[in-house]
Amino acid sequence: MIDKLDQYKLDFDDLIEVFPSALYVIKDYKIIDCNSAALQLFGYEKKVEVIGLGPYELSPELQPDGRYSNEKGKDIVDKALISEKPIEFQWTHLKKNGHSFVTDIRITNRNGLLFAVIFDIDHQEKIKNQLAEKNKIYQLLFENNKSVMLLINSMTGRIVKVNRATIEYYGYSEEELLSMKIAEINTLSEKEVKEEMIRAKKEDRNCFEFTHRLANGELRDVEVHSFPIEIDNESLLFSIIHDVSEIRSQKLMFDTLFFDSPDAVAILNKDQKIVNINRNFTNLFQYYLEDVKDGHIAEFVSTIDSEKQVVRNIQLLYQGEIIKQEGIRRRKDGKLLYVEIICYPIVSHNAIVGAYIIYLDITAKKASERQLNTFRKILEYSSEGLILTDADGNITWVNNAFIKITGYSLIDVIGKKTNILKSGYYEDSFYRDMWKELQTKGEWRGEITNISKRGLKIRVLLTIRGITDENNKTTHYVGSYRKL
Repeated sequence: MIDKLDQYKLDFDDLIEVFPSALYVIKDYKIIDCNSAALQLFGYEKKVEVIGLGPYELSPELQPDGRYSNEKGKDIVDKALISEKPIEFQWTHLKKNGHSFVTDIRITNRNGLLFAVIFDIDHQEKIKNQLAEKNKIYQLLFENNKSVMLLINSMTGRIVKVNRATIEYYGYSEEELLSMKIAEINTLSEKEVKEEMIRAKKEDRNCFEFTHRLANGELRDVEVHSFPIEIDNESLLFSIIHDVSEIRSQKLMFDTLFFDSPDAVAILNKDQKIVNINRNFTNLFQYYLEDVKDGHIAEFVSTIDSEKQVVRNIQLLYQGEIIKQEGIRRRKDGKLLYVEIICYPIVSHNAIVGAYIIYLDITAKKASERQLNTFRKILEYSSEGLILTDADGNITWVNNAFIKITGYSLIDVIGKKTNILKSGYYEDSFYRDMWKELQTKGEWRGEITNISKRGLKIRVLLTIRGITDENNKTTHYVGSYRKL
């Protein structure tokens, strides 16, 4: 179950890599991750050269305002950690070769992790100048880039330039693409496109989510990153298309596994608070997401007796341990449930960022076990001797009365054939007739003389019955002895 539910975890590195701009992630004033665009921007080849550095270590000693980079950088990080909104500022960075360059940086705080998006202002100007030189567009930008790129007239929506990757991706020829409007590829109406743009603006994102149609009719989910440029006094949109069908498919698979799981599942964040629950959590515990979101799991499902255990489990879970145990939990109306509990941490970059808690309702199972245990005790202390064998006549269990009547202990007879009780008084034909009647009628009953462990004759009334499974196949035989 853990392995299965562990598929929910989208590859964080892949998500960073598909981000088109340079990005690094800061924690405790240090860079803990970055994408390829950031390595390229700073002139590094491997992440290990960057991870562990402070952002100010990728900067000159002083910023243009005369402040030391390390002091100013820490002040900015402190400000970002308490800010509810992204902060933006200009910063002078250093490349690996020592060349300085001016950037626009936007830092967003997500639960203590700072995501810094870096825009090379000089690089943007170079791209615009390159686009202005029509004779170099394909060589410098389009033809050598594996990303799907288009230039679109911002007024008419007509496609004016495409690169080779665009032709290969959509399956249209260059001539066909240049005769089309982007709306002919986008499955949304113009009204729906505008609504998506409004949503993107409200959510403060620089990309749009669309479904595009390929030449063969196949639909693909894409993210479109666009920014305006001007070439020969013509206002254009430079758009980069990223296919996110696989990512969305993975998310859909996770959502399906999570929400439709037959077990009750809760997801906790790094602060041990509930961020999501599935349908069966609601069905089992009677809580909806709005009832429990941002609360601690112990508040909702613990009993007075189990609260300490729940709190301790959470502590161990966030220390990296996997928890599997049974216990009693409480639903909203106060009814107690017997559940199997499986908990395991969500790990990203060697840090625990959350946890899954899974509950399997075993209340009915426990009731059945108690009932079976009661029946077992009844049989164990029955005054009649009882013996249970498998389909081949090998003894698997006897009760106390059998032991008292025959003198054999359970250890003496377990795994042995019932013929250890044969007295030798009967011909083989007697046992063949017994077996035949047992197979045809499912039962044999009669008086018989057996022999005890001490060699004494035992006259008993013996009843043998076959036990069948759901396919009417005999799996066991049970014999009851009443001493005469």
